[in-house]
Formats: sequence, structure tokens, C-alpha cells
Amino acid sequence: MLRRPHAPARTAAAALATASTLVLGLLAPAGAAPTAPASDRSSSAPSQAAAATAVPEGLHPLVPGHNYLDAQRIDIVFAASGAPEGADWTGYARQLLTWDGPVPLGPDGQPAGPGEEVWDLTWGPFALEPLRSRKDLFNVWYVEEPPPAVEGWDRPWGAVGGAFPVDLPHRLEVTLAWNWSGSTQAAAQVPMFTPPQTPAAGADVFDGVILGMSGEAMDAARDDGVLAHELGHALFALPDKYSFDRWGYDGPPTRSYYPVCAADQAQAEEFFGDLVGTVDPFFQEWVAAYAQHGIPLGADLEAWYREQVVVDYVPDGCFGPAGTARRSSRGGIMHDTQVVFDAVERRWAEQVLDAWSGAPAPCAPAPLAAAPLAAAPR
Repeated sequence: MLRRPHAPARTAAAALATASTLVLGLLAPAGAAPTAPASDRSSSAPSQAAAATAVPEGLHPLVPGHNYLDAQRIDIVFAASGAPEGADWTGYARQLLTWDGPVPLGPDGQPAGPGEEVWDLTWGPFALEPLRSRKDLFNVWYVEEPPPAVEGWDRPWGAVGGAFPVDLPHRLEVTLAWNWSGSTQAAAQVPMFTPPQTPAAGADVFDGVILGMSGEAMDAARDDGVLAHELGHALFALPDKYSFDRWGYDGPPTRSYYPVCAADQAQAEEFFGDLVGTVDPFFQEWVAAYAQHGIPLGADLEAWYREQVVVDYVPDGCFGPAGTARRSSRGGIMHDTQVVFDAVERRWAEQVLDAWSGAPAPCAPAPLAAAPLAAAPR
């Protein structure tokens, strides 16, 4: 969604409520599976009919014709909790994914019909890089049976995996929750990063995500970037960039999270010094999409958005007031749910995704590129 400078969609209090303790969930699937043709990243995925493993009862494809159960993939599973009677929540979940690219919105904030004037675009996770180019690494499902009452999920900051009534070992659960008073969030069970190691197959734990719905409204202009932000946590363990300059969050000023938040200048140079001054190339595609839909940003607004995602040694780190800490960019998806992932975040996300092949299991996990990791916070 396009938002004007200095007009964040959420209040500081709401932003603080979304702060997350994150988990490293980067590990490749384990165990043998029936032999099946390898998927091809340059073509459409094999149909589910070609898979030898039966789809678990109660599990339905959210993107028809794409899922492939006998492949080395991450399973994203949607459910609804407390949805209003008759609500087309599966259609809304499909819209939030932006599987086929950004969704044009009309004056009423709903998807624009043929010939209707376009006022905005929604940018969910699969309209953004690197997920746009790696759809073959994911299956996307939904379950009709609601998960346990969200208010009962008493982990700090909300959702954790393992609550849905399906048995997929490498799943990431997303709940659209109308019966929850909290704000949108992702949460986890362990601190973010531990010292470098090759992932042990079968040990992955992905975050769960709750999207807190407002009344009966299903507002993609509100929720699209939020889902991308929360999947940044859930898939890649990227931290919130809730800096003091934006939200007034008064946390430890030297907290360090690889690869985007460094305790001091020296560590920042080690983490992302080689990318300082760069903007992820996808930013230009993001800009061009608005022009293609007849709503160009203009030079000044484009420059302002570019400034938010250029890699730099930005004071305040991710969690604290002014001090020695540095973060990799001023804004972006992990700061205020808009624009794109910065170049540091994208490089790390691609390293994570490279641990998955999209091909049939068994397949040895690809080791992540050697890189310095910050000590886990205590």
C-alpha cells in the first residue's frame, strides 16, 4: 500500500504491541518421501495429482494447482478464528498473498473492477522479492476448522506454531482472527540467532502469525504489508526495526540482531558494510508498478521512499534510543510495513530460502553461507 511520508498507518502503541521475540526456522525437511518428478523453478509446479502422498483430511489448497506435497517445501496454512458468518475469508487470504502480483484497489479500497479507476496497490508477501521468485518453495493451504480460541494462546506476544488441526511437519500457521483483542503479531519460542551451524534436518520451528481483524472489515489496504512484515519474522527471523526515532521504543540501545541490527559501528561494518549505499533492485519495479497503473509517485515521493530503503549506518539500531547501535536502513517492510525489504534483508532471506530446494525430498539441506551471527539476546 502507498502511504505518504510521516503518516504511519499504526499508532506507536499499536506498533509496540507487535514487537516480537523471534525464532530461527530455517531448516530443510527430513525423512524420505516417495519419489516424484522434481519441480522446475522456471515453470509451473507439478499438479497435486502427481504427488504420491495423500493430502491430510481437512487441508485444502488456497492456490489451486500449485501445491505439491512430496516436495521440499514450506507449508503455509491459513485458518480463521471468529470470522463473521458468511465472510469470504479464504478469498481475502488469497488476496493478501498477492500471489499474482500487486492488487489494484478502487476508490472504496476494494479490488478494482475492469475499467475502474485505480487509487492504490496492495503489496502482500508474494508480490515482493524474494518471495515472488521462489513460489516453488511453498505450498499454501487453508483449513476450515478454526484453531483453538486465540485468546487462549498465552505465549508472549501471541501465536506459536502447532495449534492447527493438521499434521504437516514444516508448516507456518496464519490465523485471521476476529475474536482477538490483541494487535497483529508473530511470536516464537526461542531467541533469534545462535552461533553459525548447519541446520539439522527436521528441527525447524516456524513462527505462527495472527492477523488481528477489525470488526467485520477485510481491508487489504491495511493488512497487505502487515502480512509481509509478519512473514519477515516467521520465515526469516528478521527483527522489528521499531527504532526510537519512529516509535519512541525505549529498549536496550545496543541490542544486536544479525544481519540488520548491530551493536556498534564496527559490528555494522561487519554485518552489512559491503551493501552500504545500495538499494534493492526490486525497488524500481515497485515504483514502476504505480506508474503502470496510472498513479505515478512523482520525483519527490520516489526519492523519499528510496531514502527509506537505501542501506546505511542508521543510528538508533532496531530497539533503542540514540547510542552506539546501527541498523541497516531507515524504513522498509520491517520498520513500518511499507515499500520493500532492504538489500541486507533480501540477501539474508535468499540465504534462508536456499536451504530449501522445492524438489522432492529427501534432499540434503544446503548450508547457509558463512556469516558472523550476533550472540542471542539474554
